[in-house]
Amino acid sequence: MFEFQNSLNQYFQKKDLLLFNIEMADAFAEKNVSKLRMITEELHKKLEISSTISTTKQYRLDYIRAKSILSFVDSSYFLTKSEITFLENYLYNLKEWGQYDIAILGQCAQFLDFIHLIELSDRMINPSQNSINIPYVKQAIIQTVLNIINIFVDAGLYTPARKFIKYLENIKINDNYMFEKFTLVYNTARYNYKIGDEGALAVMNDCRKALEFCKCFNTSNWIAEEIIRIKNQNSKNN
Repeated sequence: MFEFQNSLNQYFQKKDLLLFNIEMADAFAEKNVSKLRMITEELHKKLEISSTISTTKQYRLDYIRAKSILSFVDSSYFLTKSEITFLENYLYNLKEWGQYDIAILGQCAQFLDFIHLIELSDRMINPSQNSINIPYVKQAIIQTVLNIINIFVDAGLYTPARKFIKYLENIKINDNYMFEKFTLVYNTARYNYKIGDEGALAVMNDCRKALEFCKCFNTSNWIAEEIIRIKNQNSKNN
């Protein structure tokens, strides 16, 4: 299955712009706004010239996803009300959540109504899903839930944040997903600091140092900036 998925991804990447996960992730980590804009604009061109309902739907979803990712580094980009409605309708109508669907929820979650986000997240992690234990689907779920935890913590919605932290703790993330386990430690510390545990800041700094040790400098710099921002916000609140 993994060999087939890899071959399929390479085929699509040669044919069109539907699968830009790696390029967008790298550009985002590097804060390469120009590359993210280029990808987004290319998807918009594809959307404008698409000739069938199925390709139009796919390009629109990918364009929405690209705009959402770009919005993190360029605030002039955002999802319109019609785009959010289109995305929510697509997700609510899913009978089975695939890797793509899970990823797009995580990448666009910051634009969704909190009630809808909780409902869609619960649908995504529903144990009745046939594909939930497929390794790459499970990994996508973990990554998306980690994103959603951050959104709820930032919004001060600590009850749903804690609910999803507990979910990840209970499913016992495999050691093969080391970065996801690491991110859960960091997100949990971030949550604990936000609810008043001053000692959690030391855990966040330990995470930053571990990333520096592994030469993951883009991520360690991002964490360093976030720690400063959180401390400043905490000082203002006090």
